[in-house]
This record gives sequence, structure tokens and C-alpha cells, in this order.
Amino acid sequence: MGERWLTEELMPKTSTKLAVWAWVLYDFANTIFSISILTVFFPLWVDGEIGDGAWLVNLATAVSALLVFFTAPVLGALADLRQRRVPYLVALTVISILFTAALDVAGGVAVGVALFVAADLTYQSAIVFYNALLPVVAAGRGAGKISGYDTAAGYVGTILALALLTFFVSDAEATRAILGPFGGWMETGGEDSLAL
Repeated sequence: MGERWLTEELMPKTSTKLAVWAWVLYDFANTIFSISILTVFFPLWVDGEIGDGAWLVNLATAVSALLVFFTAPVLGALADLRQRRVPYLVALTVISILFTAALDVAGGVAVGVALFVAADLTYQSAIVFYNALLPVVAAGRGAGKISGYDTAAGYVGTILALALLTFFVSDAEATRAILGPFGGWMETGGEDSLAL
């Protein structure tokens, strides 16, 4: 009982607008990762490399989900013990970004799949801490309302990702011209550029 009182006493009465915006924008960004890497482009890359690769993508996703099953309770308990969630969220997000970026230089399917599993594991693990922050972010504003903003931002991120990334992949030459000096990293090898 005393522990519950202490937690409620330490919680802010109303969250800041910055906290709400950060919460909403995080979902906007992580949904872009989910739709672009997990759902569309990584499976396309695997198919391009080995043919019918749906089984391999499903296996890699299952492996990362199994790893999350075993690691999330440990990470969650550690965060609860230390009463700090944001450092875990930031660290896991940065690690996921690094693993995702490394997919660009994957030396083959085995390395690509291993990087995908690592990126998905850290992505899913970060979501554990992200969701645990909802009571603090929604303090004084209503969890349902803030969660609704979050979900809406996720849908906007999905639509934006599908529109922009499809353009990047289907017309790399035009995208490279639009980006100017920032587009130098893009490959423009015609049909072959459709594979990640």
C-alpha cells in the first residue's frame, strides 16, 4: 500500500505537452519502421535474393518474437527495479536503428536475416518501455485520449511511409535528383535497385 502511495505521489499531476508530442512522434516513427522494414521491404529483399522467401522471413520474425518473450520480462523487471524506462527506450531504439542501417551492407542472406532478427528484437523490446511510459505521459490528460493521438500518428506514419518509400524504391533516379547532394547514397541501377 505504501509503495502504491509513493508512486502516485511522485507522478506528475499533468504531463507536459513536450512529453505528449514526444510520445506521439515516437509511434509515428516506429510505425514507419514496422511497415517499411518488417512488412514490405525486407520480405521483398529476401524474395529477391532467394526466391520464395516468405518462410525465411516468417522464421526470422518468429525467432525475434521468441527472444522478446524471454528477454522482455527481464528487461521490464530491471526497469521497474531502477524506476527508469527512458534510458532503456533510447538505448534499444538507437541499437535498432544501427542494426537496421547495417542491413544496407549485409553481405548475404544469412547476415541480413541475423541483422533483421537483431533489429526486430531491439525494436520490439523498446516498445515494452514505450508502452510502460503511458501512465506518466497521459497524467492529467487521459490515457485513452493520448493513446488515440498515438494511434492516429501511427496510421499517418504508415501512409506516409508507403507513399514516400515506394517512390524512393520505384524511381531512385528522380529521388536522387530531388535530394541533390543528400541523395548520393542511393543506388540507381534500374530494376536491380528494387532489391534492398
